[in-house]
Amino acid sequence: MSIVHLGTPNRAALEDVELEGRMIRKADTVAIGLPAVNRDPSVFSEPDILKLDREDARKHAAFGGGIHQCLGQHLARVALRIGFSCLFARFPNPRLAVPAEEIKLREQPAAYGVLALPVAWDA
Repeated sequence: MSIVHLGTPNRAALEDVELEGRMIRKADTVAIGLPAVNRDPSVFSEPDILKLDREDARKHAAFGGGIHQCLGQHLARVALRIGFSCLFARFPNPRLAVPAEEIKLREQPAAYGVLALPVAWDA
């Protein structure tokens, strides 16, 4: 999952390629649907399950790729690793405090997420 749902749309095909029966011509503009890329079962084992310790996490496209990789990705990954470790050590077994259906999403075009995430945990 990524908070950004579309990759930067200013990418162009480097050569003619047929994909899923459709021809993409050299120089055609290409936009990437990150939720689909990041849930590709041929790349990720059990892609619909949140696994913070998954082996194939480096293949995730949230931070871009190739020459278009985010410069801050390593800092972000370290901050998340430390943050989650500390959070779960201090508050084991977190769970939603409301039914999942009640979680309201922020549906702005550039970045998605939740408006609030009420949680509870065991002491």
